[in-house]
Amino acid sequence: MKIYVIIVTYNGAKWVKACFDSIKQSNIPLETIVIDNNSSDNTVELIKKQYSFAEVIETGTNLGFGKANNIGIEKALKRNADYVFLLNQDASIYSNTIELLIEAHQKNTEYGILSPIQLNEQLNLDTRFFKYTSNFNALNFQDFLLQKKGGNVYQVKFVNAALWLISKECLLKLKGFNPFFQHYGEDNNFVDTCHFYSFKIGIVPFSFGIHYRNQEILPLSKLSLSKGRYNFYTILLKKLLNLNHSFLHVYFLVLNSFIRLFLKGIIQLKFNLSIIAIFSIVKIHFNLKRILENRNKYLIS
Repeated sequence: MKIYVIIVTYNGAKWVKACFDSIKQSNIPLETIVIDNNSSDNTVELIKKQYSFAEVIETGTNLGFGKANNIGIEKALKRNADYVFLLNQDASIYSNTIELLIEAHQKNTEYGILSPIQLNEQLNLDTRFFKYTSNFNALNFQDFLLQKKGGNVYQVKFVNAALWLISKECLLKLKGFNPFFQHYGEDNNFVDTCHFYSFKIGIVPFSFGIHYRNQEILPLSKLSLSKGRYNFYTILLKKLLNLNHSFLHVYFLVLNSFIRLFLKGIIQLKFNLSIIAIFSIVKIHFNLKRILENRNKYLIS
């Protein structure tokens, strides 16, 4: 069995040791491909010097998360990978993390993506992970907390792409991430497309990974104008490229989101929100032809 770990790096030197040490400690053999998005720190130097088992591909530019991962996914599939495990540069695994995920998938092959429980740096449950998996209800967490062994997989609507085991069948169908997304939103779109093609998304409750990220989520009103515009545009784009609904349906969802944010800015005198809404909807309509072409490409694949 061939299992490829793919890590996209960008100025991630402070996480290299935790991330790559954990791969070395895996109790099953792993092939590792690193796609570096033109880091300006010593990320690449550290990996090449201390972790020679990793194949490093330097892009020379910042391709974003999805496009960079696609390079690794394509290489892994050409080398007959049975599974691909996407690992964030700011994450690490336990020695049995991937082994447990694969065992679970072999008993539940209808799942396209399986994720371990995501912990934060203090080894508590990652707060965003909890939010993403809100339908992973209290009874499921009781199994996890009481360590009720059983090899169960719990189906969820979404889990973020920090630690994803993706089956070969799923990757061959989806062919990687939608290149329309630069950074953020690409994992939502990937999951939406999995649902469209009838692949399930799941969590394996006795497999764990650590995500060393900031737990705080800032609202649009607290973001800079440029970042707020980018984030809201991505929110609208995720809606438009969701194949599980007709284009007319998602288009009206986008208009509704625009109107609500625009009016919120006016009513609350937070005019930056109204500006974010206007710039985002204009950008959506500027790219509407390409968005439609992108939808059609996936619908007929």
